Amino acid sequence: MRLEARGGGVMAGFDLSDVLAAARGIPGAREDGRWRCVVYLSAYDWMSGWLRVPDMAAQSAACKAWLSAHGDARKAETIRNRNAVRNVRAAFDELMRVIENRRADCVVVPDIAVFAPCFSEARFYVEEVLVPMGFRFVDCARGFDTQGGDVRAYFKGLQTEMSDALALHAEHDRLASGGLIRRNVPFGYVFDEDAPCGARVDGEVAAFVPRIFELAAQGRWWRSKLEGQVRELGCPGPRQRANELYGHNRHAIEGWDYAAIRSMVTNPFYTGDFAPERLASIRMRKSGIPIGSFPVIEGHHPALVGRELFEEANEGLARNRYACPTKAEGRRPCRG
Repeated sequence: MRLEARGGGVMAGFDLSDVLAAARGIPGAREDGRWRCVVYLSAYDWMSGWLRVPDMAAQSAACKAWLSAHGDARKAETIRNRNAVRNVRAAFDELMRVIENRRADCVVVPDIAVFAPCFSEARFYVEEVLVPMGFRFVDCARGFDTQGGDVRAYFKGLQTEMSDALALHAEHDRLASGGLIRRNVPFGYVFDEDAPCGARVDGEVAAFVPRIFELAAQGRWWRSKLEGQVRELGCPGPRQRANELYGHNRHAIEGWDYAAIRSMVTNPFYTGDFAPERLASIRMRKSGIPIGSFPVIEGHHPALVGRELFEEANEGLARNRYACPTKAEGRRPCRG
């Protein structure tokens, strides 16, 4: 297609296909019709490097696998950011020179988290620089390719992923340092940001805690019997007490059931220990982070039961796990 002047004549020397090829990098305009790719590897990971050790060999393998699977692309050069102390941006600046000088027209990264110094810059360079210039961008880890993907939807999803990663990072640091949040503080304690350990003893119900442990430690019981004995103590249930302290929840279960008793008796928090593995969120447990390696902090907060009673109560749970009442105890035997 040729451009016409306003008077109807043809503007000599100007072909629109040539202009688009120069401005947007149309594959067909290349000599071999293939995308010239610059592969960018980095030892710096701005999103979740704290979760994994940067492995540039694995990054290179991921990019090679993508290139071998796409016949319309070939590697032009590779840039490695070794995250040197003297100049951490040197490699990224070299990548920008490759882009500015058109030595390539496709950027391939093993993971967006190694591209650019941070999320905001990564989004800027992809949305405002690479795409408008006609560059192709490929994130091997997420299978994203600007050739067929929605850039805005990609970054929206990435932002959610990054927020989750940052939340895990914050929880990781909190667990490692012995920090508490309200949902971590069990019955018998009150969340208190001003307390040295983040929690103080709940004077109104704390006296019930050792009595519940003593009931669990007794020689023989079955679930309904233990539940009845705990209810006879007259103390509010864990969720009921939490509502009284922190606000009403109409879905809260009042009173005590076996699950609530077992959760209390198996919780080392009552011995004064901060056990990160016990206090981690479900999301943290499913993240693959080895939380079992976090050290237990003994004497973290005031204890409500001694270690001997704690062990006896847990032995009682194991001993009576499948116990059933007999006829002599007033009920029919459980059917096996």
